[in-house]
Amino acid sequence: MAQILLEVLGFERDSDRGGCWKYVSGYAESAELEPVAACQKVLKHTCDAVALILDTARELAAAEVVA
Repeated sequence: MAQILLEVLGFERDSDRGGCWKYVSGYAESAELEPVAACQKVLKHTCDAVALILDTARELAAAEVVA
C-alpha cells in the first residue's frame, strides 16, 4: 500500500517498485491468482484504506469545528 501512495504523491524513486512487484507476485502465488488479478485485489484494498483515512480525517475536522 505504501508504494501506491508514494507513487500517487510523486515519490517514484522512493516507492520501491521492485519490492512491490515481489510482494504482489508472492501474494498471487500463495492465493493461486494471476499477478494482474492480485494487483487489482491489492489496489482495491488500498483504495478502501485511503477512503477510510480520508473519511476519518473529515469526521475529525468536522468535530473540531463543532467543539
